[in-house]
Amino acid sequence: MNDNDAAAVVDGEQAKMALERWLGPAYDHVIGVYRDRLEAIAAAEPWATDKIAKVAVAIKIAQESRKQIEMVVHQGEVALASQRERRKIEELPVHKRKWALM
Repeated sequence: MNDNDAAAVVDGEQAKMALERWLGPAYDHVIGVYRDRLEAIAAAEPWATDKIAKVAVAIKIAQESRKQIEMVVHQGEVALASQRERRKIEELPVHKRKWALM
């Protein structure tokens, strides 16, 4: 097992747990509040494009921040799949391994 893969698996599992338990609901709440605010501004002050733009940027930042954590989860899943594939190949008889690596 590669140390980088092992670290990616651990990081991915921790990120997934944090996202599911705490961060996901927090992001959902924050983005929901920002969207509500965006709708309120757009309805009450459609000419206030500076306010609309600022809230839209805040929504984008929250979404991008969430995507970064989701990427860590995905990298962990890829590393885990890679580890499993390597184990399968290592379990093969020697004469079959070269075909598995192609």
